[in-house]
Amino acid sequence: MSPLPMRSCRRLPAAAALLALALAAMPAIAANLVVSPTTLEFSAADLAAAKRAQALYLTNTGSLPVRVQVRARHWEQDDGREELEDTRDLAVSPAVIDIPAGERQLVRVLVPEAARLEPGSEQAYRLLIDELPDDRPTPTDHKGLKFRLAYSLPVFVNTPADAATQLEVRWSNGRLRVDNEGKSRVRLSDLVWRNPDGSRVSLVPGLLGYVLAGDEMEWALPSPPSVVAGGQLLAILGQNGDEQVVPLAVAD
Repeated sequence: MSPLPMRSCRRLPAAAALLALALAAMPAIAANLVVSPTTLEFSAADLAAAKRAQALYLTNTGSLPVRVQVRARHWEQDDGREELEDTRDLAVSPAVIDIPAGERQLVRVLVPEAARLEPGSEQAYRLLIDELPDDRPTPTDHKGLKFRLAYSLPVFVNTPADAATQLEVRWSNGRLRVDNEGKSRVRLSDLVWRNPDGSRVSLVPGLLGYVLAGDEMEWALPSPPSVVAGGQLLAILGQNGDEQVVPLAVAD
């Protein structure tokens, strides 16, 4: 899931400004939680072979113990918006974990046999991994402001073997709209505009986002002044794919 946008504050009241300065001066404590892998996929072939469980590893690389909760949510996209709903189609065990400093915990992610999966189409979920508040006393040498960590990992279930990419892409009036008519998700990253003279203009370095099977997403993407009409939109589709031309139905 894309991160929520942060709103800038133009003016702070004096008391709030003093509080912000005080917090900035305090040492920060965070249990360094490493999650691996960062994406899970259960293919249709896996489910047919009764391979319904996968491993997720949570590693606490910090110097304090951490308590973590893992929750599964069904992931949908509606008119360019991300939506998460409760689900029983994905299970995690254990759901709440205490991880000592420097240790690793295994979490099993399971697709139950009773999961309501639509045949021939990939379903999408997210694992919400949140550090829980800890009321245990903090050691004297670890006093300070503690941040709680949160992750959101994509999980794809029932991915068909013939998941060909079928996209309709429109870029107009500062908006990029992508319709995914295929049977599995598309991951877009590293968007570049290649002008007719071969010069390249970076539009989105890194991950733009996902478009789920049969859904559509839209992002604000104004044209930089160096974008010249008649060029091509390039992007990396997939986790480890190659850069390729993205056909545009409409372009600025």
